[in-house]
Amino acid sequence: MEGGIIRKAVSDDIQKLVDLWEASVRASHNFITEKDIQVYKKMIFDHTLRQVPTYVFEKNGEILGFIGIEDGQCEMLFVHPVAFGKKIGSRLMKYGIEKCGVRKVCVNEQNPRALHFYQKLGFVVVKRDDKDSSGNPYPILHLELQGAIEEASPSDWDELVDVFMNSLPVTENYTPEEYERFREALYRKSFPSYRTFVYRMNGKICGYVSLRGNFVEMLYVRPEYMRQGIGTRLMNYVMENFNANGVGVSKCNKVARKLYEKLGFSIYDEADFDENSGVYEPYYLMKKK
Repeated sequence: MEGGIIRKAVSDDIQKLVDLWEASVRASHNFITEKDIQVYKKMIFDHTLRQVPTYVFEKNGEILGFIGIEDGQCEMLFVHPVAFGKKIGSRLMKYGIEKCGVRKVCVNEQNPRALHFYQKLGFVVVKRDDKDSSGNPYPILHLELQGAIEEASPSDWDELVDVFMNSLPVTENYTPEEYERFREALYRKSFPSYRTFVYRMNGKICGYVSLRGNFVEMLYVRPEYMRQGIGTRLMNYVMENFNANGVGVSKCNKVARKLYEKLGFSIYDEADFDENSGVYEPYYLMKKK
């Protein structure tokens, strides 16, 4: 959703937030009983919203979502059903991560959509409780953000080459000679010329994205970390911070092309030569719509 602001909630917002919470829960938490909804509703009105620092997403005077944050943990994240699928939850979580230091969150195990949402943002499950904090039979998953994006330095180049070379067998089909030409080009031209940002987790580079101006030259994720939202996080980072709006993708890499299409890119041209490595390959040029 374009536009809108995120601001700190005030006391006059509390009833609106309770109403939003109830609408969101009824639309997404069909495993919770009516009795429990009423108990939680009273708890949120009487205590939670008055004690936990809360931030709202507001557009044209209407509150469409909110996030509650305390001691680095996302205590609440709810979006009104009319705004589901409009990236408001993502914007609130991005605000929480970047402005408020959010690193932890809990989610109902019976809510797989929410779990997938947090995993795409880089959160991983570290613990499971059989019951929620009130003792009800709603298993809770504890998640932590275990990765961070930072700009690469020359000391990272060996590890970046390793990511690249290990990713290629999953996505492409090249000869041994072409592999070596790619390796040489990375050291000789690509990394010295591009701005590269890595996703590092527990001291290990799991993936990276390289930019030439606002064109994405490379995006690679280690095979064992694929489908965990790392590529999406890297792309969102360069789109939001460096206005990345173009990318080249091999025609045979359908997984990457699908990712770029989900992010709003579309094909506008074709080419068949990698100017860095000298390897001939057909690929698409894509740009942000």
